[in-house]
Amino acid sequence: MQSLDVIFGAVLAFFIIRGFMRGLWSQVLGLAGWLGGLILAFWFSTPLTTILQHRFPSLPPVLAPLIAFLAIFVGVYFISRLTASWLTQISEKIHLGWLNRLLGGTLGAAKGAIVLSLILWGISLLPMEETTQKLRQSSTLYAPLEAVVPYVFGISTHFELDTSHFKKQFQQYYRQGKRKIQEETLKRLLQRDSDSTTVR
Repeated sequence: MQSLDVIFGAVLAFFIIRGFMRGLWSQVLGLAGWLGGLILAFWFSTPLTTILQHRFPSLPPVLAPLIAFLAIFVGVYFISRLTASWLTQISEKIHLGWLNRLLGGTLGAAKGAIVLSLILWGISLLPMEETTQKLRQSSTLYAPLEAVVPYVFGISTHFELDTSHFKKQFQQYYRQGKRKIQEETLKRLLQRDSDSTTVR
């Protein structure tokens, strides 16, 4: 096994162990708490701000929206954590704790694969085809992990994710930016030499 595969394996093992220890309920409802808390806070923070300003006239106008947003977010997240803890306890009582942890480990593996795939997909956008090709050939896990995000995206949207056009545009902008930086650096060096010559 190549060193790159060892790194991939270590990252996946971390996510699997973490998911196994936390369990399915804790991970799913934890994520739901974050997303649900943010969504509900954006939706209902304005009405709650009005209520707070009406009930507490001395409250600074700048603090009222912040308190309303945080109150909704923290409340929703706290409820989701309590629900996850309750469902975990029920799973243990009916002797399904092992299933909760097994599914948690499976979900952890999926999360780890997606994180690695996003990183590799981002690397593939950079104009370094020869390097990425060598890495892909030297690693057994590189190609399968790189394909995870396009595969998941294709399932969720019913469309195949074609990144070739996007990659070409990104690489073009990257080269243009790099060339511009080089030109600016050269211009400053020439200007500096010109100034030093004038001083002499």
